[in-house]
Amino acid sequence: MVKFTVLEDEYIIKNYAEMSCSKLAKTLGRDFKQTENHIRGLKNKNLLCGKSSYVPAIDGTKLEIQGIQNKNTMTSIRKRIKLNKFIKLQINNVVENCEIIFKTYNYFTIRHKNYVESFNYTDVLMGVVTFG
Repeated sequence: MVKFTVLEDEYIIKNYAEMSCSKLAKTLGRDFKQTENHIRGLKNKNLLCGKSSYVPAIDGTKLEIQGIQNKNTMTSIRKRIKLNKFIKLQINNVVENCEIIFKTYNYFTIRHKNYVESFNYTDVLMGVVTFG
């Protein structure tokens, strides 16, 4: 088995959010299982965090890729959050059914019983707040 190159890693990191594992494998000329295992390894090293998650910077050369992925993720998060809809929100390992009562470009506000709190979309991106 031939090790993945740095260029192949960069390609996977850049395209992982938009491409399936099978398509990545085919494009790189690699076996599906080998590619799938390598992606799992990149996730374990915190180089990939899922299809719509924050991707931490590896070094200065990766910042542009990270920025593009984070922008796409933020757009996806904004689309999922709709006014007057209920979402299960997980805060500090407690899942609550909360109503979205206010939304702007940068943050959203939820209400649960008499409790009201606002969150930045980046809180979701960074994993501070997750959808249950």
